[in-house]
Amino acid sequence: MKLFFVFAFASFLIIGCTYSKKEVDYPITVTCDTNNIKFNTYVLPLLNSKCSISGCHNSASTAGGWAMDSYLGVKDVLDNSNGRFLKSIQHESPASPMPKGGNKLPDCDISKIKAWINAGALEN
Repeated sequence: MKLFFVFAFASFLIIGCTYSKKEVDYPITVTCDTNNIKFNTYVLPLLNSKCSISGCHNSASTAGGWAMDSYLGVKDVLDNSNGRFLKSIQHESPASPMPKGGNKLPDCDISKIKAWINAGALEN
């Protein structure tokens, strides 16, 4: 009987002392919501912070001939760049990677821009 209690105690001790990492056992799932992306609330603020900063793609400097600080400027880029805009922000050749000298935009941001374009690139 004593051997039974020793065996039971050792079993509980072994079972209770497993190593577990929360991040591995219960990974956090990050989703990218690309539904209902609006130009004025998402796309323009993103482009203002990454593309139309001073000396780049704004109305005052129009680097590369593109101003991206208004809907008309962005629409002009989309209509006349032959797909270079998306290739640039995705860092795909032969387009020049943008933002120039910076890191590629996060994949979620690119997906949201694509979703907005695929929904008709509306001024909303």
